[in-house]
Amino acid sequence: GAAPAWSKIATDGQTFGVSGTQTVRYGSGSAWTSRSVTGDGQCTNDYFGNDPIVGVVKQCEVASTGSTAMR
Repeated sequence: GAAPAWSKIATDGQTFGVSGTQTVRYGSGSAWTSRSVTGDGQCTNDYFGNDPIVGVVKQCEVASTGSTAMR
């Protein structure tokens, strides 16, 4: 299938929320880690379980599949 489009929802250290359960990725550039998030999450190394790119300010993005409307 087509690669998902990603929409930024939070920057390093912020809390975010998603509608339902969605795939969220955390990182910068070409270095990312992702997990399935239901409801609220944290844009932090601890929450995602690792630091995908050390020493760089990261952000969180949600995969927009086209069937989900941003609110």
